[in-house]
Amino acid sequence: MIRYLSFLLICLWAVNLSAQTAESKAVKKVEIGLNITHTLAGFFNSGGQDVLLDPYIFSLKLLKNNGAIRSAYNFRVKTSSEFDFNTGVGGQRDAKETAVDIRVGWEWRKKASNRFSFYWGADLVSRFRKEVVDFNDFQSSLKLDEQKIGIGGGPIMGILFFITPTITLSTEAAIYGVYESGRIQNDLIPGSPAERVPTRGFELVPTIPNALYIHFRF
Repeated sequence: MIRYLSFLLICLWAVNLSAQTAESKAVKKVEIGLNITHTLAGFFNSGGQDVLLDPYIFSLKLLKNNGAIRSAYNFRVKTSSEFDFNTGVGGQRDAKETAVDIRVGWEWRKKASNRFSFYWGADLVSRFRKEVVDFNDFQSSLKLDEQKIGIGGGPIMGILFFITPTITLSTEAAIYGVYESGRIQNDLIPGSPAERVPTRGFELVPTIPNALYIHFRF
């Protein structure tokens, strides 16, 4: 009986070892990344509130040969409600802000050593901003509605550091040119038609490598 049990345990150990070996050799095709800049700054008490905010919090990369399809995302919704005395009369002020940032692109990778690789490529970026403010002084209601959409792109370059074959750290620099279009609609004069003003602009945004991402490869 003991011999049969020992044989069974050896077989199970061999199967488990074989599965682990096959898994370690399997090609990982997906990288999921998180922006940990503010986490580290807060952990080391180094003034995280003063660090420039990278708009992308979550990243997804699909690996292929020596490159990757890259994308990153972030969104923010903020609401506030307060009694405002700035008008002299006083009234209820309700505000809602919505922001969405998305980028999609391609990167090429070049291995520099066992631990380091560098990459370069290009992104298409888009962003959406909307802010609505309602003010009610119990005699009249005033409203300001501002909305902007930005589309652009540009080159990127970064560095990868391999902690393990499946966990990496990265930081990168980029130069994005973004064209922005939108409108401001206000209803600030009671009894008058709402005023709608179109807005347009262009912004060249150089980004230094001040954000740190941790990536997990699957």
